[in-house]
Amino acid sequence: MTPTSVGMRCPECSREKTKVRTARTLQRASEPIVTYTLIAVCALAYLAEGSSGASLTGTGASGTLLTKGWLDGPDVSVHHQYYRLLTSGFLHLDFEHILFNMIFLFFIGRMLEPAIGRLNFAAVYLASLFAGAFGALLFQPQIPTVGASGAAFGVLGALMVVARDRRIPIWSSLPSRVVLTGA
Repeated sequence: MTPTSVGMRCPECSREKTKVRTARTLQRASEPIVTYTLIAVCALAYLAEGSSGASLTGTGASGTLLTKGWLDGPDVSVHHQYYRLLTSGFLHLDFEHILFNMIFLFFIGRMLEPAIGRLNFAAVYLASLFAGAFGALLFQPQIPTVGASGAAFGVLGALMVVARDRRIPIWSSLPSRVVLTGA
């Protein structure tokens, strides 16, 4: 055994170079870059919707980008426009829709992405986006659908799984029972 500043180490371990991690490198590694990128892409798509003729106040579903990117059954199954499974997850109908989805993604993504890594977070987000699109097609194929809600709730589900796996009590701050009162 070889004495070191951190205790006794075996000779093989003492010869190895240990990768030094500083507070600065740890902070950079934990920045939720994918989360911020997804929020930026959704915001840019929302602004592009407005420039393509869509009403950004939600008064009507119009505009070239919105109608060419939303998800509906006939366009996917009859016209084979499978890109809509992806594009619909980045489009939003009005300001409140994108605001609430992006705030939700901001808070959940900042917790989950550093915990599971950028690549895994991106994979969870895309899998959730596609699962939400398939769910929309299964239950309401005739109704045009847009939004990142399916992906955001999939990310929330992944966060709950990671928290449970790490024995983080996420439900401890919630009341043990909810009492509903009617009017």
